[in-house]
Amino acid sequence: MMSEQAFEYRLQKILESNGYLVFNVRMPMFGGQHFDVVALKNGRAFPIEIKGLRTVKRGNKTYKYPARYPDEQREKQMKLAESCGTDFFLIQQSKERGKMIVVGYDAKSKRFTSNRNISAFKEEFKEWIEE
Repeated sequence: MMSEQAFEYRLQKILESNGYLVFNVRMPMFGGQHFDVVALKNGRAFPIEIKGLRTVKRGNKTYKYPARYPDEQREKQMKLAESCGTDFFLIQQSKERGKMIVVGYDAKSKRFTSNRNISAFKEEFKEWIEE
């Protein structure tokens, strides 16, 4: 299982290989980090929050857990997306090798995709990557 940093780097490379200009914006700005990367293509900008798995060792066993996504950070990202009139993506590393979980935030409806429409969103994400 790759580290959280390796997952972030891999995702950036996937975006770049599909023609996106990717900016790593992990520096704290205005009192806190807003997003991990911004991907640009065809005159559109896509803010992206990337969450890998964190490793916890207990005795001689190693466990993988999703990285935390604090409420305060999520609220800031939602407000920023709404004020800019843009959607954003949360991409999380899955425990299943080679998989990732993609969730979108729609700034107009002010909500994240639900389990009901996640398969439609996955197709939209695939199309977005390949645009």
